[in-house]
Amino acid sequence: MVDPRPVTEVLDFRSVAPEEARRCLVERGVDSSIAAAENIIGALGDGTCVRIKMERHPTLGRWVAHIDGLETLNSYVFDARLFEGDRIGGRWIAVPGITVGAPVGVLNWCRDSDFLEAVLKRLRKVAPQADSSLTRSQLSQVVTYLSRAGLLPTEGAELNSFHERLQSFAPNLGHNVELVDKLVDAICVLRPIETQLTSRREEIEANLRRELEDRLLQELEEEMEPLSDERDRLTSEVTELSARLDRDRKEVQQAIDDAEGARQAIKDELSMVLSQLGDVPTGAEETVSTLAARIGTRLKEPAQDFGLLAAPGAPWTKPDFSQRPFRGWAELSQTLRASSLRCGYDLTDLMLIDVAARSGELVVLPEDRAGGLIACYADAISGGDAVHHILDPTILSVDDLWRQPSNVRPTAFGRAWSAACHDSRRFRVVLLEGLHRTPVDLWVPTMVNLLKDSRRPSNLLVFASIGASILDKDRVWRAMDQSVIALSPTVPAGLTPHLLARASGREPSYACFDAASAPAPSSDDILTVLTNFEDSTDGIRLRRLASIYRSATAIAAEIDINSWLTAFAGAGGADAEISSRLTKGANWLRDLVNDRE
Repeated sequence: MVDPRPVTEVLDFRSVAPEEARRCLVERGVDSSIAAAENIIGALGDGTCVRIKMERHPTLGRWVAHIDGLETLNSYVFDARLFEGDRIGGRWIAVPGITVGAPVGVLNWCRDSDFLEAVLKRLRKVAPQADSSLTRSQLSQVVTYLSRAGLLPTEGAELNSFHERLQSFAPNLGHNVELVDKLVDAICVLRPIETQLTSRREEIEANLRRELEDRLLQELEEEMEPLSDERDRLTSEVTELSARLDRDRKEVQQAIDDAEGARQAIKDELSMVLSQLGDVPTGAEETVSTLAARIGTRLKEPAQDFGLLAAPGAPWTKPDFSQRPFRGWAELSQTLRASSLRCGYDLTDLMLIDVAARSGELVVLPEDRAGGLIACYADAISGGDAVHHILDPTILSVDDLWRQPSNVRPTAFGRAWSAACHDSRRFRVVLLEGLHRTPVDLWVPTMVNLLKDSRRPSNLLVFASIGASILDKDRVWRAMDQSVIALSPTVPAGLTPHLLARASGREPSYACFDAASAPAPSSDDILTVLTNFEDSTDGIRLRRLASIYRSATAIAAEIDINSWLTAFAGAGGADAEISSRLTKGANWLRDLVNDRE
């Protein structure tokens, strides 16, 4: 009967301690010439042996013990007569059924890292838990650190040899270092020698530096000579191109200035023609239209609104095209002050409607005071020119402000808009008289939005008046006070210089300002100011504040801009007077449209 069994190699560890045998089989690994062997028997010095399953180490290439079951490894009686026989292929081969006898005990041969972690975990169970106690993950980290640092018993064997050698090495090293220090101190005592050595060293360093600098400079000059020539050529070429660029830039700028001068001259001539056509009788409308069409055909863009502006109409609906000289913007505050004194209106009211109108807001005033205040303001900003658009119940949409619904003729508002586009330097003031005579909620909200649109000429200033006799109370705009700038100015009292001048037949004092050159803050200034209101103000009000800040820059020397902005934002800490006037105007308009007067 044949009973084949696998070949098992026996390793002799009888002459070493059992721990050394464990390290050899479990930690370091062994070489085996029997390729098919999966088990190895280790003979120990106490007459016992262990049977260990082996596996190939993935990096060392040696055979090491399989880690499963090493913490409870059985030991067996070993028959030492095996070593009295012969070796097979230089190896001791176990005799089945004889070499390994009955089990006699259990050994813990697990790896050092596994053994240490198991002990720490066992101790953690026994010890009372506190805040400073190690967690399970920290225990694993401690074991991993000791293993990587090579401090476990198997990996730290060389530390003993380090310690033994350092006992003699450290004193000798310290002695040698001490001798060097003593030698340096002895040399330094010889001051003349030290001085000479220092002087000689400095002399040698200076000579070497001078020699090296000269040699390096010479070599660099030789290598850089072609580059220097090329640099000189490029510098000359750049100088010539810069000069040519300056000449071309001056020529372009001169051409732009000439073109702008010619364009402005054409506008001035057209303005003069329009001024002369202002007195043409209504019956000549067809002749004027023919003339406007011819001019528009010849001049195209400069005369695109000429036909609308030249069309006959009532005097109060036609802009004035007189070419009055401009004043500097630094005089605006003084001009407003003089106009307020002459007409009897409060300077603050004039400054408020100026800042609001130039920012693109619709300024709403009481019907009985609007005409006088707007005339006073027009004297200061637009040479006294202000057109009046008389509203009526036919105004159902903003399109009706451009062409009269009854006969499609140009309206005062349409003429003012076209005049502002025709000459962007001159302000055009238009007063929409009688909001209460129209279905307000059908068109005024759209008008408010259009005035803030980028297509509105910045030199078009729009005002509106409203009275108490509202035609259609079902068509009022209840929230109008929140979207417009409403003011209720004080009526002038007593005789004013303006009344006396008119009574004596004297020519009123007019002033004009160039809208195209109005001062404006920088983007950084606007950002800095608006940042203060960013957290407490919505996007719509921030846009209003940006426009208000831009227009208020022209009178910055006269007012506190930040306090004015705070008043327009409705926040605390505002200028008390400005806040009071804005609140008074809003309350007046709110009571009016809600029929609470």
